Amino acid sequence: MVSDDRQHVLTVIAFLGSVFSPAYAAARGEGPTTLADPLRFAALNVALHGPGGAIWVQNEGLAVQRDRDTLDLGGSIFRATTGGLRIDLDTRQTRFFGRAGARVTGRIELEANIVGAAGLMLAPGQPWYPVMPRGRATVHLETPGVTFSGAAYHDANVGAAPLSAAFQGWQWVRSQRGEGAQVLYRGRRADGTDFDVALAWDPDGRCRPREQDWTPWRRTGWGLRRDVPNGVITRNGATPRTLLDAPFYARMLLNPEDAAIHETVDLRRFERAWVQHLLTYRTHRVTAGNTP
Repeated sequence: MVSDDRQHVLTVIAFLGSVFSPAYAAARGEGPTTLADPLRFAALNVALHGPGGAIWVQNEGLAVQRDRDTLDLGGSIFRATTGGLRIDLDTRQTRFFGRAGARVTGRIELEANIVGAAGLMLAPGQPWYPVMPRGRATVHLETPGVTFSGAAYHDANVGAAPLSAAFQGWQWVRSQRGEGAQVLYRGRRADGTDFDVALAWDPDGRCRPREQDWTPWRRTGWGLRRDVPNGVITRNGATPRTLLDAPFYARMLLNPEDAAIHETVDLRRFERAWVQHLLTYRTHRVTAGNTP
């Protein structure tokens, strides 16, 4: 995730088994376990918001090649570097009804300012790794012709079961102030127990838990609940801006100066049949004979 003070926000997610895929969810409920091989549902998500328009990519069923330092998802390559991560994008936008749109090509280079702590088990079989709580990134998208640089964040989730089997939902916030960073993660597990993680990193990389109070914020257009951490919105008179408003997921920019991003997820809503149906209109399923 990359953001700058002009309110560009770029999110890139690589899925080895797209957790928000209706096709993957259906396959897990069918026949032999080979139908639910996660690599059959590898996906790439790219979302750009800001000056110059928006980009949406949700391409699924991508060919996967990988080694210790490199992941190739249908021609888009993620490569570990000495100081961070380089992403070379070569994909297509996803249009409504799941059609392939205009090409998206370019490079994103991330350099770590702070390297994250060890993984935390948010629910059984669901570790989360704050790989890069704070970094700096340069974005150069040759097509559609967007260049900017800004604050960067990188994390990873590894799941031994579907997200909806582990969580009812969560809210998450990442922000920075001064030379440090913080990540707040709270939610409810599938068994009804709550978790609440608040971590702050000092500039030298030391990580410490912290206390954080939350305040209810207005619901999304789809009625999802949003709570926000006290002190983030009011700083410098920032006006939060919704970036993505979907039936089970929403993302908003709380404060561009602090690179403060908020997300909320409702996985009970995600499992409803009508939501699964709507998701097919925003996903391009790559099959033999077409391209990402």
